[in-house]
Amino acid sequence: MKDFWIPKPDCRYYRGERPCRYNRICHDCTLYSPWKERILIIKLGAMGDVLRTTPILYGLKSKYPDAQLTWLTHSISKPLLENNSIIDRLWTLDETLNPEIIWARFDAIYCFDKSPEAISIARHMNTSKRYGFTADEDGNLIIANDASHRAWILGLDDNLKFHHNKLTYPELIFEMAEIDYNKEEYILDFTQEEIDAARERWLEISSRISHKSSLDKRLIGINIGSGRVYANKSMPLETLRELVSGLHKKGYPLLLLGGPMEVHLQAQLQECIDFPLVFNNFHGSVRQFAAILSYCSLIITGDTLAMHLAIARKIPVISIFTSTCHEEIEIYGRGTKIITKADCAPCYLRICPKGDVCLDSIDAMSIIEKVVAILNE
Repeated sequence: MKDFWIPKPDCRYYRGERPCRYNRICHDCTLYSPWKERILIIKLGAMGDVLRTTPILYGLKSKYPDAQLTWLTHSISKPLLENNSIIDRLWTLDETLNPEIIWARFDAIYCFDKSPEAISIARHMNTSKRYGFTADEDGNLIIANDASHRAWILGLDDNLKFHHNKLTYPELIFEMAEIDYNKEEYILDFTQEEIDAARERWLEISSRISHKSSLDKRLIGINIGSGRVYANKSMPLETLRELVSGLHKKGYPLLLLGGPMEVHLQAQLQECIDFPLVFNNFHGSVRQFAAILSYCSLIITGDTLAMHLAIARKIPVISIFTSTCHEEIEIYGRGTKIITKADCAPCYLRICPKGDVCLDSIDAMSIIEKVVAILNE
């Protein structure tokens, strides 16, 4: 027993179930660095929404330089936050035992999620300060601080959200957090092993891409799929055919991006194209998919996860907006947005009752023109 020493769980390098980050014991350790504050971020939702919330980490780290930052999310979004150099603890709601969530104490909680489970946790967690969304005693969505009023009203007033709001999502969450926004970017960090694996995958893909010329370093990624939550977030087959054919004729090497749900569309597209297409099917991890994007000079995509991944990797994007709001998306001056001319957009409908009219004004030639302009800058 005389050899036993007392651990210091308040140290920023303490990990509890295994040796600390520096594999040292607490006794007489010169690296001991206790936390001054403990901060919780709650963002559970869709993967793209989680990724576009990561800029707030820079703001929180600036406001609380000696704080322990914990992020609570769903397991589906966990890969997008792994290896993040600012997050100290990553909790997943569907993997973490409830007692750990209920009994933990935080100096401040920042909830950027409106879901019933998120606002319930924000209300009942042990803390003295709350920012963003929370719940009243009946479980209704309310806000925890006055600075979150705009974000609250935007969810209740379609006219304000669709036609008058000019703030991007990062601007909104920084406003909610009462922190100045300075164009902080998404964070998506990779390990060296992931970078090496992406390189190997890229070598295999590149061997199948034609047009080995001076344009090789200007690979264009075309995301042909989209989520199924909102209508018309992906281009119709004929527009895709014209886009792929037109870019091919101009000599650009192409990489088509999609996942399991796009296999049938891939087959249809190949049938109406007279040259072999190269697909990077998203059957592996989302991190592997994101790492491969780094080899593209430009990504053409709808308002999808692929768009957010490209933004996170600082790749120029041509983003196509139909049923969703383009104002909320921050592309940091890289690329451009193509916005439908349909009078009824945006609408956030799951099914279009007007025959997909918002896609009618999205033509391949205008996209090709923007591709040429961006890559010639």
